[in-house]
Amino acid sequence: MSTASLDPILQNGHGMLLAYDHGFEHGPVEFDERSADPAWIMDIADSGYFTGVICQKGVAAHYYCKHRVPLIVKLNGKTAFHFGEEPVSVQNCTVEEATELGAVGVGYTIYIGSEHENEMIQEFS
Repeated sequence: MSTASLDPILQNGHGMLLAYDHGFEHGPVEFDERSADPAWIMDIADSGYFTGVICQKGVAAHYYCKHRVPLIVKLNGKTAFHFGEEPVSVQNCTVEEATELGAVGVGYTIYIGSEHENEMIQEFS
C-alpha cells in the first residue's frame, strides 16, 4: 500500500494528530477555559509536535487560516443533547468545502451497530 497520500500528515513515516473535532459532540462540559479557545488549540497544533489537526468546518473556517500544521476536517457530527438515543452523526461538510478550507484530508464517523448505521454508511458513500 502506498502512503503517498498520507505524506502531508506524516514526518519520517510517523504522525501525531491533535483531535479537536469532538467539542461539537461532547459540548463545553469537557473543556476548561483554555481548551475551549480554538485559537489556543491551533497555536498548540502549530507548536511542532503535531503533524496535523482535526476539527469541524466551523472551527477551520474561523481559526485555521494562519496556521502551518496540515488540516483534517471532520465531515459529520452530532451533539450530546440526545441522551439515550441511538447515535447518528450527520454530514455537515462536503469534501469540496473541506478542500476550500485547506484540508489535506477528511474524517468521518460511523457508529457501527447503531440503528442509524445504514443511513451513515449511505451518506458517507
